[in-house]
Amino acid sequence: MKDPIFARAEFLASNMKRHNVQSVILLILYDLRIPVNCDGFGYLKHAILIASRTTTQIMETEIFEAVGNLYTPKVSFRNMDTAVHAAIQKAWKTRVDDRWERYLPEYLIERRKPPSNLEFICAIVYFLEFWQDCYEKEANYETT
Repeated sequence: MKDPIFARAEFLASNMKRHNVQSVILLILYDLRIPVNCDGFGYLKHAILIASRTTTQIMETEIFEAVGNLYTPKVSFRNMDTAVHAAIQKAWKTRVDDRWERYLPEYLIERRKPPSNLEFICAIVYFLEFWQDCYEKEANYETT
């Protein structure tokens, strides 16, 4: 049986263009049932995109600072942290495990508590990297 993360990454690699990172992030957030009607959804969307472009270790404070600067008035770290945490918690309470298994490591899903904001963002960022690696493999396969 194929690992669910690998299977999902391969599926997206064969169905989504590599430059559609923002669309894939939206698809993941929808798939995980992050509530779209709360501020945390938008903050997560931006945080994951910014974190995916970061070449250093992902630091929640730096990412949330960058996201906060996108809004007028600027959103404080505390408000963003609370909104993102609430969005993840809501989705976690109504989660469908096989959907979460597509993007997050098994050890995070097996816990009783939801992943922290940083764990969630990092897991999605690392999934995106894996998806793009699969896309490269898919592209190389097609040219041979």
